[in-house]
Amino acid sequence: MKRGFQRYELPALGVVAALLLFYPLVGAPTGFVATLIVAGLILRSAGPWWRREQAPSLISAAHA
Repeated sequence: MKRGFQRYELPALGVVAALLLFYPLVGAPTGFVATLIVAGLILRSAGPWWRREQAPSLISAAHA
């Protein structure tokens, strides 16, 4: 959360909100697509195990 949002996250969340708001008008199951988008965002920012990077040390972050 220190870095803020990535440049693609807010537009993706806007699309999710639009899909959920348009459901009553369209009648199509837009919630499934919205769920897939949110799941993709979660997986993208899930952590070092997903990108195979070394996790930042909590000790060094506390002293910074």
